[in-house]
This record gives sequence, C-alpha cells and structure tokens, in this order.
Amino acid sequence: MSFASLLRRKLFTLSPQDTSFTALGARIDPGQMPGLQAIVESARLGFNLTLEDGPIEDLTARVGQLVPPERLGFAHEGIGMGLTLLDEIRDRQRVPRLFARCIGTYDFFVPLGVGFALARMPWVGGAVERRATRLPTPYEGLVLNGFGFHQALFRSGGVLARTPRPRGVSPDGLICFDHGVGRAIWFMCGGAPQRIRESIAEFPADRHEALWAGLGTACAFAGSAYPDGAAYAAVLSTLDGYLGPHRGVFQVGVVVAAELARRTRQPSGWVARAAETFLGLTEAEAGAVADRAWKDAHAEGADPAPYVLYRRFANKMGEGLHAAGAERAAANPTAAELR
Repeated sequence: MSFASLLRRKLFTLSPQDTSFTALGARIDPGQMPGLQAIVESARLGFNLTLEDGPIEDLTARVGQLVPPERLGFAHEGIGMGLTLLDEIRDRQRVPRLFARCIGTYDFFVPLGVGFALARMPWVGGAVERRATRLPTPYEGLVLNGFGFHQALFRSGGVLARTPRPRGVSPDGLICFDHGVGRAIWFMCGGAPQRIRESIAEFPADRHEALWAGLGTACAFAGSAYPDGAAYAAVLSTLDGYLGPHRGVFQVGVVVAAELARRTRQPSGWVARAAETFLGLTEAEAGAVADRAWKDAHAEGADPAPYVLYRRFANKMGEGLHAAGAERAAANPTAAELR
C-alpha cells in the first residue's frame, strides 16, 4: 500500500463509533439495532475500502469479500462516498468510471453515496445541485436523496424536523432531499410506526408526501431491522393505517425497493412482504413495474432539465401500479372488493 493510501486511511477511515446510532440520537429498540447497524456497517466498510485507492475495476469484487451479498448495495453507497472524497483530492473521474460499471446493478446506490459525501464537505455549500448534475439524469435526484439522508442522520441531533436543508437548491431538488430524509426516519426511529408518525407530523405538512415516499423505500429495503417476520408484518400493518392521503407515494417507494432487489439480484423476504402488504403484488411483479417504468420514462426521450426524468420515472411507476391494480380487479373482482 502506498504512503498516500496509508495517509488517507489515517485521516479519513470511519470507525464503528463514527456511525453509532446511539451517538446520533436515534431512538431504536434493542431488537432492531443489530439489523440497522449491520446496514450502516456495510456502507462504512465500503467507504473504508475505497481509501486504499485500488483499481476501480475490482472494487465490487473486493467489497464482496467483506459484506454478504444482500448488503452489497449498501456497501456501494459507501464506495460512492469514498470515491467522491478521493475525487475532491485528485482525479475527479473515479465516480464516473465506477458508475459506468454499475449501470443496471448498483447504479441507484452509488449516487446516494455521492450525496452523502457532498453533505460532509462544507466547501460545497450551495453548489450541491450543480455537483449532482455531474451524473446523468435521473441520478441527480438520488444525489440529493443521499444528501438528505446524511443530514437527517448526522445534523439533526435526533430531532428530525430540525434537519438543515441545503441552500440554493430548487424546489424539485428539495423534494429529492426530503426523500432521503424520509429514508433516514426509518433508521432514526428504529422502524417503530408510532415514532415514525410522530416524527413526520413535526415537519410542515407540505413536506409529508416526499417524506412518506422515502420511508416507503426504506421500510421495505431496510426491513431487516426486524429479524422476526411476524413482528415485521405487524409493523407494516400499523404503518398501513397511518398512510392516509400519502398511500400512493408510499407505494411508489416500495416499488423502488423492489427494483433495488431486482437490480442487485438479491431477492428479499422483507421487500416481498412489503410488496404484498402495500401493493398486493409479489416482489418480482413489483420489480417488473419499476423496470417497465424505467424503460418507458427513457423512451420518451432525454430532457436536459434536472429532475424531469426523475419525476417521469416516479409517475410511470404510479401509472404501472394503477394498471396492475386494474388487472387484479378484472381477474378476481371478489378479492379486489375485499382488499
């Protein structure tokens, strides 16, 4: 290992204490702590691995020796974070080179890590939106999502409604930011429905929709907070009763979780249970809705304006869910009425 790599590791390596939920002010019951901490630990290991500044080409293989396959996506968030930091020091091309290799697998995770890293760079300031567009659309929205996730974890002091928002960001960018805050709410509240509802209620009402959308993704893809399936099913049932007018965006968030599982080729029992509870679909069916939406959104052509394709993808997923519901009702009208 080179002297430069050793110096980077000395200066920037994250220890388990740096990502301790207890230190961050999270409210997590003992039963949920191991599952949530394991997710963050995977991202931490991915970040630390990049500090060695080895070949981009084998990063996925190397991190695969450190974390189990089902958490490789989270590890790629850490990789995206680490490469962003290294690009600030020298080169500025590591993230694009890795991203190109991750298209169709971990491409949704790397931008989240980029946003997470940018939130830790005070010199970025109001330029986060400009930095986000270094990745192709619609991934700029995921960069802001990662930025919001970081701020809620590390800058809220456990009072999530006090999460600082970035300066100079467009309204569309702030919606993406709040998707990340919504994901963080699942973690910081330990997946406890009552805490989640109370935390969201403390935010202005016009932000609730974006928060519930992000929460939909996290509650499914980070459902491993609940090792017991029956306990997880009870949590989902309670959350189901809290959604109210935000059910549609929450459902889209669950579809995104199914797409993450599909892209990484790691089926998840938690995503499957959430898809069945909130969508009436199997995990594979929900992933297929997202896959079609992704292709249809791109088929309408590129748009140079930020977030257009991001919004289009979300809208197409909503349309796909509506169509799937209509198909179920036509195939089994009695069951549809009961649901």
